[in-house]
Amino acid sequence: MEGKGLGGALMLRTRLYILKMLAKSLVITSLVATAVACLVYSQRYLDEIVERSFPVIMFFEIIVTLMPFLLVVAIPVTLSISIVFIYNKLITDSEILVLRAAGVSQFGLATPAIWLALLATGLSYLMTLYFVPLSYERFKDIETMVRSGQVEISLPARTFNTLERNLTVYYSEELEDGTMQSILVQDNRNRAEPITVIAESARVSPEDGEFRIFFWNGVLQRFDREQSQITSISFDQYVLTLNILANGRSLDDRPLEPREMGLAQVIAEQSNPDIGERQRNEATVEVYTRLVSPLLCFTVAMIAVTVMFVGEQVRTRFAKRVFAVGVCIAALLLLFQWLMALTRGNPMFGPLLPVAAILPGVIATIVLWLSNRRAPRPWRARRRDRLVQASGA
Repeated sequence: MEGKGLGGALMLRTRLYILKMLAKSLVITSLVATAVACLVYSQRYLDEIVERSFPVIMFFEIIVTLMPFLLVVAIPVTLSISIVFIYNKLITDSEILVLRAAGVSQFGLATPAIWLALLATGLSYLMTLYFVPLSYERFKDIETMVRSGQVEISLPARTFNTLERNLTVYYSEELEDGTMQSILVQDNRNRAEPITVIAESARVSPEDGEFRIFFWNGVLQRFDREQSQITSISFDQYVLTLNILANGRSLDDRPLEPREMGLAQVIAEQSNPDIGERQRNEATVEVYTRLVSPLLCFTVAMIAVTVMFVGEQVRTRFAKRVFAVGVCIAALLLLFQWLMALTRGNPMFGPLLPVAAILPGVIATIVLWLSNRRAPRPWRARRRDRLVQASGA
C-alpha cells in the first residue's frame, strides 16, 4: 500500500537514494577499519623486515594478503555502523519523517538496509569461499620467508645493513650481475669469537635451503675474547652462512592450515585419520566459519534497523537506540566467537553456531514485521478524511 502515498517509480528512487548512501558509508568504513587492522596486525613483522633489510615491498604484500581475511571480520561491524549513521542522518534531516508521512512503512524504510545486507552477505561468501584461502596461503608463505630468511635480500650500498641480530654488512657498490664490491661483514652471533670479513667482492646466494655470502679475495679476522687474541687468515674464497630455514623445510613442504585450504579440502580434512583431534576440530570450525559467518551480515543489519525503527522515530531517543544497537551486536559477535572457541574444544557445539548467527536475525525480522503492522498509516487517515468529506458533500 506504499504506492498510494508515493508512486512506484518515486518509491524505487527513494530506496536507491538511501541504498547509495548506505553503500558509500559501508565501503569507506570497511576500508578504513580493514586498513587499520592490517597495519596493526602486520607490525609484528616490520621489525624483522627492517632488521634483515628485506625489500619494503614485503611489508606491503603482507598488508594486501591480510585484507580479505580482516575484511570479512570487519564487514558485520562496519555494516551496523553504516546503518546507524545513515539512518540517523535521515532522521535528523527529517527525511524519515517525510517518508513516514507519505505512507512508507517500517519495512519500506528498512528495505535499503536489507538490500545492502544481502549484498554484504554475498560478498562475504565470495571472500570466505575463494579469496581468503588464496590470500591467507600467500600470507603464510611470506611469513615463513620473513621469519626464516628465505627471501631475496636487498642491501643498499654504502650503508651498514643488519641482516640478522649481531650480523652487519657494508659494501661500496653493486655490479649489474649482483656482485658486491669492497665488502665488510661483522659477525657477532658467536659472542665468544666474533668474526670480521673484509673482501674485494661477494655475492648473496640461496643454496640448499640456506642463505650464504660467498666472498672472494679477502681477509678473515677471528677475535678470541677469552685469550684476547686476533687471528687473521687470507683466503681466495670463503662462505658465510646467514640463516638456515626452520626445520630445514622449503615452502613446498610447509603444512597448510585449514584456513589456507579450499572448502572441499577442509571438509576432507575432517575425516583424515592421519591428523590429531585438535587439527580435526580446527577444520570443523573452519567449515562453520566459511558457511555460517557471512550470515552475520544479514543478522546485524536486521538488528540495527529493527532497533532503529520499532516504535516512533523520536530524535531525543536516538542515543538510547544507538546504545541498544551496539549492545545487541556486540553481544551477538561475542557469543559467536565464544561458540567458536567451544567448538575448537568440542565439535558438539558446532550446530549452535548457525543458530547463533541466524536466530537473532529471524527474531528481529519478526519484531520489525509486527511493528510494521501496528505502525500508523498516515495515508489511511487521509483516505478516511477524504471519504468523510465526500459523504458529507
